[in-house]
Amino acid sequence: MWPFISENIDYVIAVFTTLFAVAGMQFKNMKVILASQIIANGLLALQAIIGGTASASITVFVAIVQTVICFIYNSNGRDFPIWMTGVFIAVYTAVAVICFNTVFDLLILFASVFFAVAVVQKRSSVCRFCSLCNCLLWLSYDIAVMPSGIITHVVISSFTLVAIIRLDREDWRRLFSKVYAREKNKT
Repeated sequence: MWPFISENIDYVIAVFTTLFAVAGMQFKNMKVILASQIIANGLLALQAIIGGTASASITVFVAIVQTVICFIYNSNGRDFPIWMTGVFIAVYTAVAVICFNTVFDLLILFASVFFAVAVVQKRSSVCRFCSLCNCLLWLSYDIAVMPSGIITHVVISSFTLVAIIRLDREDWRRLFSKVYAREKNKT
């Protein structure tokens, strides 16, 4: 009876994880994005605990700590120190090494690096792009290890892509025009 209950709870949590993650990415304000990430990652941690994946659980708890610290820095109008980002990447790496169970746990490590970079951004467009990369890596992990997260990460990836197209179109256009202008000047 417990596996049936835990599986259903897992999917209910996945729905709320998805809602908070999708909602946050639809805003340009980094405080809103960070707040939604704290809630979504808290729910994702519950999913990972129920799913029995230690590496994912611990990694998501570290992500929550990093996001809370980023939120505090952002709320005070201060930049998140680059050295602290390096510390969090080192912690994610240590968790991956300590909890290493399968080769798929490396996907969590790579996703964590994208997350560590995403939450410290000043520009929400860069945060969304890094978050999309993070989500696609988590989707690969879900397919291999934690199937209850597949729908969550497919939906989050889709809506993050929609947010990138809707909110960041002009930022990416400017970036590509600068890059293209540099390449054109070299020839």
